[in-house]
Amino acid sequence: MKPTFSIPPAHNLSLIAPSPEKFANAANYDLIYRKGMLVAALYDLQLRWQSRNRFDLADVMKDFYQKNAFTGGEVGNQEVLQEMESVGDFARLIRDDIAGVQQINLAERVKIYGLVIIENPATPGRWQLKPAAKLSPRQRNLISNLANNGH
Repeated sequence: MKPTFSIPPAHNLSLIAPSPEKFANAANYDLIYRKGMLVAALYDLQLRWQSRNRFDLADVMKDFYQKNAFTGGEVGNQEVLQEMESVGDFARLIRDDIAGVQQINLAERVKIYGLVIIENPATPGRWQLKPAAKLSPRQRNLISNLANNGH
């Protein structure tokens, strides 16, 4: 069995559609939170990959807040998406994972980074993210960077 992040049929919404009402009902909040955290992690991995570990999600957030801290203007989804796109090639991630409603095949998505998802032998039904058996130098560098939690 391959793990995927699936959206229950009643909640086939993008991350953008329910965001104005995220606290109005538990289903929207759950979707925004769970899918949003997964997409943030995938964005961080892709940003680290594209920048060869020079940037991560925290860098983008910091820049975004610095640019918008004193403008007094409204900051919404479009401004956040523009900032996300400004640092690399994220059109597919934004189209499919944020604006789209497709399932995210996590096992397939993390392969490029040298990661695999395996079932945790100690807790069946739970999954672990592990380095693949064979890694390229670039994958090894990314995983090492993730393990050290830095640049």
